[in-house]
Amino acid sequence: MKKGLFIIVFAWIIAACGDGNLQIEVDPNVQKNIDVGLIEDYLTERGFGENDIDTTSTGVRYVILDRGTGAAISESDQVRYTYVGQFLSDTIFDTNIQSIADSIRLALVEDSVGLADKSEHELYLNQFSEDRVYDTFFITYSSSGWNFPSGRGVADGFFNGIAETFNQLNVGGEVLLVLPSAEGYGEEGSGALIGPNEVLVFTLSPKEVEEQ
Repeated sequence: MKKGLFIIVFAWIIAACGDGNLQIEVDPNVQKNIDVGLIEDYLTERGFGENDIDTTSTGVRYVILDRGTGAAISESDQVRYTYVGQFLSDTIFDTNIQSIADSIRLALVEDSVGLADKSEHELYLNQFSEDRVYDTFFITYSSSGWNFPSGRGVADGFFNGIAETFNQLNVGGEVLLVLPSAEGYGEEGSGALIGPNEVLVFTLSPKEVEEQ
């Protein structure tokens, strides 16, 4: 976090009429400010400067790691892509790349040998199950804009980040997206691995373009 940046938490405590119960309303900017500090620290620690970092219209920070040398991506294409999802700790919580999933699964099995409590390992082993299908995902473009597959339960910021960065890449390129928690899964979190107010990091790479 940059020096001189202080996060001030505001809360209004309102006494409810009748039974004396208290209702606490938290300033909605509090978590946003916390996330900004965490994201700045994360990117700075990894050597990215202000000239490397951009922001989408919804507040997702991104860094173009490699613009790629393959086919260009236009708004008439179907794009297949890979992704790796991580926490700020660099722990991977999801990917559609089988070789990475296989490596994680092997490391988890080896690391769990002799442990009395293997519950956390089992959560990740379930996520990276051998039975899961690992394949590139795809997006397409229509007259109304980017058309993403529905039903995946994917964070809004993930697709917003793709929509605003893939037109800057060629096939083989790579982009780093850092989602503030409001653009991830917010106060609810997601499943057993992603807790409330998690800042999420995704590395995405377009692998194939098909003209429509």
